[in-house]
Amino acid sequence: MHDDASLFRELLVYEHWYIGFSGGLDSTALLFACAEFLSHQTDTAIPSLTAIHINHQIDSASDKWQAHCEAFCAKLGIAFITQKITVEAANKGLEAGAREGRYKAFEELISSADSHSSVLLLGHHGDDQAETLLLRLMRGSGLRGAAGIPRSRSLGDSGIDLLRPLLTQPKSKLQQYVIEHDLEYLDDPSNQNLRFDRNYMRHKILPSLISRWPKAVEVLTRFVEHLRAELELLDDLAAIDLSSAARSEHPYGESISLILCGQLTVRRRSNLLRYWLLKNGLQMPSTALMSQINGLITTSSVDGHIEIAHCKLCIYRNRLYLIKSHQLTQLAQCLEAKYDWSLTKPLAAVELSRLTAFYSSSRSNLLIEGDYWVSNRAHSSKVRYKGINRSLKNIFQEHGVPIWLRDSYPIVYSTDRIAAIPGILVADDFVSPDGYLLSWSW
Repeated sequence: MHDDASLFRELLVYEHWYIGFSGGLDSTALLFACAEFLSHQTDTAIPSLTAIHINHQIDSASDKWQAHCEAFCAKLGIAFITQKITVEAANKGLEAGAREGRYKAFEELISSADSHSSVLLLGHHGDDQAETLLLRLMRGSGLRGAAGIPRSRSLGDSGIDLLRPLLTQPKSKLQQYVIEHDLEYLDDPSNQNLRFDRNYMRHKILPSLISRWPKAVEVLTRFVEHLRAELELLDDLAAIDLSSAARSEHPYGESISLILCGQLTVRRRSNLLRYWLLKNGLQMPSTALMSQINGLITTSSVDGHIEIAHCKLCIYRNRLYLIKSHQLTQLAQCLEAKYDWSLTKPLAAVELSRLTAFYSSSRSNLLIEGDYWVSNRAHSSKVRYKGINRSLKNIFQEHGVPIWLRDSYPIVYSTDRIAAIPGILVADDFVSPDGYLLSWSW
């Protein structure tokens, strides 16, 4: 903590520093150290410094903590903003719900203020890292779980960087620092409750390790750093494999070649799949989930699928698709209704705003002017095309429309007959040399 330059000098590339300030030991030490560091800068443009306090409203003293943080910042002349949130625990638990709400609030506050060249700094320290490592080992985590708390990452989808400059500093140094500077900080009583795993690890397990091995925190944090270096190599390998797996982007998701994936060893393929899922914003899949995914790949069942959060893994024509199933479900539900359409006016449903008609001439596949309605394939299964009554199933197969996409595909009807399938065909009885070209974009 005494060598502030090595901790904070790299952060001078940012114009705005935001500190997550709870008023506890960690964030108090971080906020004061940042203020001290910036006060001694004379050779460069000095970033602005703002403390952000999130009031979770889950303790009777929450408002007192907020008042303490505001008074602390006022005394030091540090800009202060706060926001109250309602914690949604649900099945995630109170701690996880509070963390999720806190990070969401950080993102909203910084984005609304000025996300350009901004960084969010949090006060996690070496003891936090050691506790996280031990907890995850007790839960049987893999390499990525054991890699603990990342020093830096992006804050949601905002593009704002989140950094933890004190992550290699032991808690004892922070305690010494606040004593030397006579800084008052808060101590949340819930941190003493041993029924929480982290508190038990903090008060019972880690002190025992340190009493036996005084450099336990330093050794454990060094292990995490080594592990992260190894994971970078695994990610590099996965990136190479992903580029070789014929990855293709679709408006509704992505896909990779099962044939090329099958040429990899099981472990290497699992490394690729984990990397691919993480790149798409999904959580690290468990061992059990990876076993299901490998089973899906092995069977190559066109009807098989695996739900992962808001996405779905499916197979079609030797490709593994990761699709945004919630978007397709919303569209399919919308299409269960009937929407009158005169071609010249936009459809009322927001989900169908991408279905448009453009007047044209001397082109094939044009739809004659008239009154139509739009729905999905449930209303009719046959269409007369090129002199033959064809099933929608065959039409979709011929044009490579995956099974899971078919219920979400808008179809244009005239009375009880299919008149057109946007982007695919116009039925024989509705073709015109001067008419409307239908466009549907996913």
